[in-house]
Amino acid sequence: MVITSSLTIQNAQSEREKVLIVDDDPSMGLLLKELLTQRGYEPLTAIHPHEALEMFKREHPDLAFLDINMPDMDGLELGRKMLTEKPEMEVVFITGFGTFDNAIEALKIGACDYLRKPFNLGEFEICLKRHEDRTRLRKKVREAQQRYYHLVQNIPVLILILDQDLELKFVNNACKRLLDISPDEALKKSGWFLKRIHPDDIKQVKKMLLKSCRVYDRPHSMECRMLHARGYTIHVLLKTIPREDADPNQMEKPIIEAVAVDITDRVMLEKAMVQKERLELLGSVTSEVAHEVRNPLMSIGGFARRLKGKHPELSEPDIILRECQRLENLVNRIKDYLEPIEVSPGECFVNSIIMQAYEIIDDDLKQNGITVEFDLSPYIKPVYMDKDILTQVFMNLIHNAASGIGKDKRIFIKSYQTELSINVDIKSSILHPNRKDPEQIFLPFGEEGHLMGLPLSYRLIKNMGGVLSFAQRGNEITFTVTMPVEREDDS
Repeated sequence: MVITSSLTIQNAQSEREKVLIVDDDPSMGLLLKELLTQRGYEPLTAIHPHEALEMFKREHPDLAFLDINMPDMDGLELGRKMLTEKPEMEVVFITGFGTFDNAIEALKIGACDYLRKPFNLGEFEICLKRHEDRTRLRKKVREAQQRYYHLVQNIPVLILILDQDLELKFVNNACKRLLDISPDEALKKSGWFLKRIHPDDIKQVKKMLLKSCRVYDRPHSMECRMLHARGYTIHVLLKTIPREDADPNQMEKPIIEAVAVDITDRVMLEKAMVQKERLELLGSVTSEVAHEVRNPLMSIGGFARRLKGKHPELSEPDIILRECQRLENLVNRIKDYLEPIEVSPGECFVNSIIMQAYEIIDDDLKQNGITVEFDLSPYIKPVYMDKDILTQVFMNLIHNAASGIGKDKRIFIKSYQTELSINVDIKSSILHPNRKDPEQIFLPFGEEGHLMGLPLSYRLIKNMGGVLSFAQRGNEITFTVTMPVEREDDS
């Protein structure tokens, strides 16, 4: 029997969709097969429920027309078995003895539609159109979900979900780029998130996150430091995401949704700007100070020498002359520090320069029983700096790291790259943690001999577009050199 429709027949799928037809009436099965073939589907027919189950498991259809009244196993039971194994499949029940109870039971099982024999062509067309509409809608939902998943996984921002115990429940792929650990590895490690927070920032981070569990309808944020898998520090802006429609009384366990944005390059840029402002201020003040100080010093020194000549037995003139000389030396140090230095920048490879600086002073280090351990990233772009000056800077920093070194007699040198900068950490421990304030260590006011190289290194790195910083935690000190990456369009 061939039935034609006045409706325009269009294939709803780019590929033929399999449809299972189960009816113990062969003529009904043939009718549905003809109709579905005209619509571009691939119909599969079965007379017995057990035969239908085997075909279902083998062919995995997306739509099934099931007769309710069949021997051995009715259509409701057959539909229940199929939907248990494949909940996303659509089932249309057909019966010649339609009752309200059957319709209710079909809906409970998960039926998407219901046809009562005898049905006309229009009813069948409407039933099939509803299926096609739902199929298109599900496809759009899947595509939207896939786009959302792709966006979340590939956005260059760390996205986190934590429970109330601050255990990690979700993290996106940015975890690999930012911290060099895959999401799967991070999720397997208990307490991983807090272990990645810098020890000095853990207390404040915990306080902010736990507060977001109580005050959940507005964001909370702070700048903190996280630790890369290789040990270096990354500056991030950590911000919780508000849950305005959440009801804490109905949440079994509060969750924390947060994002972490890498702001390391911004922090380095701010440090560079601060260094530049300090040096400019120092330069503008120095010339005036030198002039104002030198004239009184000459007068005081002359008076002290005359007084010494008249009264050689007095000790006070010697004290005055010594202090005048000390002030004169300080003025000269500042003046020399600000003298122009010729810089000849070119393409430099940082790892090679580090090793060259180390080889020059290796004998001195060995004589003092000091060993140097390297962790130099092979994936580092060139920098545009003066090679000779950079070598001198690294030599000076290694010498300073060796100054007052702790009992382990080891210096650790690590190089790594962020998006916009090349970084080198020179780390060591010291016996007596009495270093200068980090705010003062790079200013040319000290009298510590070799330590005077630090202010000069500070200035040289700044003049070449980089940043030299110092950090101390307990008896551990770290000098960090941050240099801009040479861009492809730089000349």
